[in-house]
Amino acid sequence: MRFPDRVVETTETTGTGTYDLLGAASGYDTFVLGAGSGNQVFYICQEGTTFEIGFGTVTAGSPATLTRNLLKSSTGSLINWAAGTRTIFCYGVGFVLDAMLGGFQASTRPAWLPAGQFWKKTNVTPWEIYLYTGTTDLLVGTINVGSGSEAVQPVVSMKDSGAGEGPIDDLFRDSTSAAAADLAGARVWSARTSTGVKRIYAKIRAELIAVTNGAEDAALQFHAIVAGALTNAVEIWKGLVVGTGETDQGAGTVNVATGFFEKGWQLTGTKGTLIDGATINWDMKGARIRTVTLGGNRALANPTNKREGVYYVFVTQDGAGGRTLSYGSDYKFRGGVAPVLSTAIGAVDMLIFVCDGTSLYGACSKEFS
Repeated sequence: MRFPDRVVETTETTGTGTYDLLGAASGYDTFVLGAGSGNQVFYICQEGTTFEIGFGTVTAGSPATLTRNLLKSSTGSLINWAAGTRTIFCYGVGFVLDAMLGGFQASTRPAWLPAGQFWKKTNVTPWEIYLYTGTTDLLVGTINVGSGSEAVQPVVSMKDSGAGEGPIDDLFRDSTSAAAADLAGARVWSARTSTGVKRIYAKIRAELIAVTNGAEDAALQFHAIVAGALTNAVEIWKGLVVGTGETDQGAGTVNVATGFFEKGWQLTGTKGTLIDGATINWDMKGARIRTVTLGGNRALANPTNKREGVYYVFVTQDGAGGRTLSYGSDYKFRGGVAPVLSTAIGAVDMLIFVCDGTSLYGACSKEFS
């Protein structure tokens, strides 16, 4: 875009087509001399009270020409000029100043915006910030207006020169909530197909919610591609604060038959408890180290949510002692003989299990003190 001074010509163009430029008025320059052939300018063409304000591209020739893109006119559309001679001159400072003072805010990119300029899309929430390259609008960030924290959230894209223009790595704010207590973000790995369709393959999502709202969590998600189709995201890891300080952790396995990731549970080094009762139930998601104090003769039920790994259960005798523990059919011991626990008051035995996803192979170390 050029903003030359003292450019005034006449034109006798009729209709709504490209202007023919018929030469400079006395004491002024032509569009080609002032702006240069191939460059864009703002213009005003007027005759009496009829006017047209727009922008166009100057092209040298006999005659030189100026294309027409409407910004404003006395009729609200391109003027359908009748026969006659009228004045056409460069102008546009008012439009540019308005746009600059407004931070180039619009619902779509101003058609006259030159390459290398930023503009804000303000008809969406959050606002989106774009860089115009001359051919493409690149999303570079967002502003969550009205959230109480209007910092720019960057969007970073990286492309290689391979087929499909991938991979692309996006970093963006992934929250639609304006609440100050809700700060969410995500790291996304995605790529474009050969037809230009963007597909997400993996995402790390982090979300912080006020403790009074119930939870703080984070997740690692993978998206499976089967027969060229994008499936729904499946979480293969998840951390969730559940209110008492214990943390459930999610993990996943691959279904060999389908290639899908399946939601599972990852073990952590945190310690959890098993609830004492006539039957002791064990949900294996979460902590891999568990403790229980026996208040009577008990049965350890077959666990739920079994996953491969090593697990530890510390069993303590209560103030009476002499408590026994039997086991469900999923527990396997050497020679098929279940261990006999220590019987002393307060005695601590450690049960060690190796799980293959179906059975738990166990051993017992006794009488810790």
